[in-house]
Amino acid sequence: MSIADDILSKALSPTSKTTAEIRATVPAQIRRRAFFSARVEHQHYLKFVQETVAEYGAGRMDMATVAMKLKEKLQALGYDPEKGGFADTGEKLTGLSDLSSYRRIRLQASTQRTMASSVAKVVGKDAASVKVFPGWRLMRFVDKDIPREDWKYRWEQAGNSVGWEGAGKKDMVALVSSPIWDALGNGEGGFDDPLGNPYPPFAFNSGMAWMAATKAECEAAGLDPDEAEVPEAALDPSEDAMDGVAESFGDDFAKQLELELEDIT
Repeated sequence: MSIADDILSKALSPTSKTTAEIRATVPAQIRRRAFFSARVEHQHYLKFVQETVAEYGAGRMDMATVAMKLKEKLQALGYDPEKGGFADTGEKLTGLSDLSSYRRIRLQASTQRTMASSVAKVVGKDAASVKVFPGWRLMRFVDKDIPREDWKYRWEQAGNSVGWEGAGKKDMVALVSSPIWDALGNGEGGFDDPLGNPYPPFAFNSGMAWMAATKAECEAAGLDPDEAEVPEAALDPSEDAMDGVAESFGDDFAKQLELELEDIT
């Protein structure tokens, strides 16, 4: 599955919830199959965002063009951040609250592209590739004006939580099947910005991503490459996660997700 296909395959999920509310009430397995944007209930606009971000993910559109197209769409739909957005509430929207801000558009597009790229790496792993590249190295791919300085600490907390199973203590290198990736995505150590995925980005607005690690790199990190297994993608929601999905995003999303899962199976 290509990056664009992965983005387009997600169930469209309009919601009035904030990012924090979504993280607190919607299981991570459901969020992985949903395309949503905090406090965006306008389905027509959300669909346009999904299609535009898919083009960006495929490399057919640059970020400047993405921003231009989304701003033009918002204007055509009557969105005005000076008056509260789609509804005239008189409340001025700024920063990430403003759907038309370059910062928000860039964050949404880059997050979706990185997630889809990571999913492609997980799904693309088979026995042959695991033999050659049995691990992943977590490293910075995107510079930030104010980068997080706590990734080593996050790594230590995640590693301690799983007993360092398949993970190196000195370098941020771990086998592809190590549970440390789940621990990072779940924010082990009490972090409040995880995205809940066992693949990058592991945290909100993170510039950290994966680089394939060779057998030699894994051995240098104190790992046994022969213990690496093909990682389970776990991209489809479990029955437990499906319970209450209507309460998470609404009946329309629940029905759409069920139909898509039927098509897959």
